[in-house]
Amino acid sequence: MNRTQRIRQHGERLLKIFPDAIEPLDNLYNRLRWLEERAHAFAERMCNEEVPACEQDAQVETITALARSILGAGKEVFYNTDPRGYALKIDDGWLRASGHMLYTDWGGYGILAPDFEDD
Repeated sequence: MNRTQRIRQHGERLLKIFPDAIEPLDNLYNRLRWLEERAHAFAERMCNEEVPACEQDAQVETITALARSILGAGKEVFYNTDPRGYALKIDDGWLRASGHMLYTDWGGYGILAPDFEDD
């Protein structure tokens, strides 16, 4: 499967979990990937610099709210601030129990915008 096919398959899987997503399938991954890159960059910044708690809280809330607005109603998303992995995820327990297929990290958390460049 090539990169384009992986992105399309991932988008279709996301739409099963988030049927009210505001973005069409062709743009959903790009919007989430853009947000993932910014979220990951901020997680790295929090790790490497002394970022005031109020700024951390505001950025986490802003990024999470943007992800929710893109995806619409559906499973709750969260922002993982550990810079060693992906930032935008959904709960591992829910993902396993639901039977939905999605790319996951080593902990089993669902990854909203995996990087398909390396595949």
